[in-house]
Amino acid sequence: MNDAGSSMSTSTRTPAGGPVTVYLDSQDFSNFCPSSAAFSRVVRVRDELLELKLSGMARFVFSDTHIFEAMPTDPTFARGGMERMRTIASWCGGNNLPSSIGLMEFELKQMLGMPATLPTDWFPDFDFPAPSRQVIKKAARELDSPYLNRATRRVLEKKISLGQIRMTQREAAESAREFAAKYPFLGNDAAAVQRYFARTGPWSRVRDLVEAGLRDIAGFATWLVDNWEHGQKFASILRGSGASFFGAMEKVREDARAAVRRALQTISKSEAADALAEGLEAARSNLLITTPATLARKMLDVGEVSDEVRFSMETTPSILVMWHFMFDLMKRSTALSGPRKPLPSDFADANHILFAGHVDVFRTDQFAADALRRLKMTPTTTIVSDLGDLAETIRRVAASRSAGS
Repeated sequence: MNDAGSSMSTSTRTPAGGPVTVYLDSQDFSNFCPSSAAFSRVVRVRDELLELKLSGMARFVFSDTHIFEAMPTDPTFARGGMERMRTIASWCGGNNLPSSIGLMEFELKQMLGMPATLPTDWFPDFDFPAPSRQVIKKAARELDSPYLNRATRRVLEKKISLGQIRMTQREAAESAREFAAKYPFLGNDAAAVQRYFARTGPWSRVRDLVEAGLRDIAGFATWLVDNWEHGQKFASILRGSGASFFGAMEKVREDARAAVRRALQTISKSEAADALAEGLEAARSNLLITTPATLARKMLDVGEVSDEVRFSMETTPSILVMWHFMFDLMKRSTALSGPRKPLPSDFADANHILFAGHVDVFRTDQFAADALRRLKMTPTTTIVSDLGDLAETIRRVAASRSAGS
């Protein structure tokens, strides 16, 4: 891992081997929004970075964590969320990293020696099967189902899922309009959906349209806001959950804090500090043994997994870096002297760290940057904690790459 260091003048041109891949901090995207209170402070570096992008020297990428942080959580804040999403889209275009869930599943499969393909979309391979009798019946019992309303579901159950009678053109058109209203990132053309309902076109075409719409993140954000009830449900489906990964560490942190409080009633602070350090190291060692199999079982749904499997830089480099970052954060928050108060953004920061080894330059805040530097687990990535250093760092990385080609 490198650090943003001394300045050196280099020309602005596309380096040998292609553009320098840059991962911005979520706060950078927010600050680059013209309505941001910080815009005037960052406009100079923003323009400089845009020049590097336009010249072909820099290529900015986004992750699903950027998207989920930018999404408004309430219609009241829709305007700001939309602006953040449009900013991400304008800086990155279609340059995205794999979904965090997809990336973790890929690495866990590698760990288990299973066939694995690295996903390419920012969203996971979500469950969007063709309506069948079983699926529609299940959907009828679930309020958060991404399927159709009760009336159309009855028609589907009777005429499509049984494969007996085609919908009439009127029924197919009505169902297609309803479907497109629920997933309007399909565009105004619901012809493919109507052909499916009329049994003259494949479901795969409908799925392709949905995925293409999701790749247009600005359009997806517009739909999210304009169709808040369905949008929030669909967004929650895409988000998945990394909670199973962090639950064990959170429990260790809380147990450690409780143990320290009890210990301080009978022993000195220095003795408690030694006991805490010893306990945390034991917990770290234990979790490194138990977490891999537990996480694989929960995320891959593969049944029994050998307790002998382990995270490694060869098979699970992204997960391992994120795991050590989380444990470093946990230790800092349980320290007896000057503990760091956990922040609501810590979970998102850990998800960003998952991608640190997948880019040339990784922008993050000072705390995360310091942790990554201590870990020394991303040797091919330059870590930048100061936005003002970013442009020159990109030039330096590009120059170094060209010199080594």
